[in-house]
Amino acid sequence: MLDAPTILTLDDEEQITSLIEGALALDGSKVLVANSVQEFSEIKSREDIDIYILDLCVPNMNILRVVKEIREFEDAGIIMLSGHSSEVDVVLGLELGADDYIPKPFRLRELRARVAAVHRRRKERALVPAAAPASGQDATQAPEERLKAGAWSINTAGRRVMHESGKALVLTTSEYDVLLYLVRNRNRVVTRNQIMDALRGESWAAYDRLIDGFISRLRAKMAAIDQGFDSIQTIRGIGYCFSVD
Repeated sequence: MLDAPTILTLDDEEQITSLIEGALALDGSKVLVANSVQEFSEIKSREDIDIYILDLCVPNMNILRVVKEIREFEDAGIIMLSGHSSEVDVVLGLELGADDYIPKPFRLRELRARVAAVHRRRKERALVPAAAPASGQDATQAPEERLKAGAWSINTAGRRVMHESGKALVLTTSEYDVLLYLVRNRNRVVTRNQIMDALRGESWAAYDRLIDGFISRLRAKMAAIDQGFDSIQTIRGIGYCFSVD
């Protein structure tokens, strides 16, 4: 793997972390292992981590809070491992900004593929800061975009969303990606599956209802700046449309 990432994996089962370390080392990754909260905190404080692989059921640790903190302060990839965790925890983790999830037990080949995909998307965002491209599209070749949609403008180079009043819209990574996809497809009806597939890939298809939460927060944030904002329309039974004149 070119420019192999530094990966920190957290799981209280040493057998699991040992398997992960061995599998990902085959691709040239630097794999750091933590089997406790203390080890995780110590490694995280001294290393520059590209991708986190986090088990949702580590004792004495709120992994969902960790996911939220990582997403707020870092641009690292996040993959959750779920064994006995409820679907609610998985969905919440994805809403908070995790890039992917892998249910236990998992095949090491699948793990390597998922890590490679997250690393690739992370590099694409750095080279061309925009939503993940549709399948088959090379994001590294996409030009910088300056998009205009009603009173809003988007500069993909800085992942900035501005209102014509000069106020900036502060969004999470996922919220920005959803908005960018809607604006690129403005005045066209898109389904939840289309949005999810474009942003995260087919593996997230079962969680397409996450889009509803992103849309709800986008509407609230945009209406707080632009009173009466109603451009993001729900098309009952189909999906959404960013409607502008």
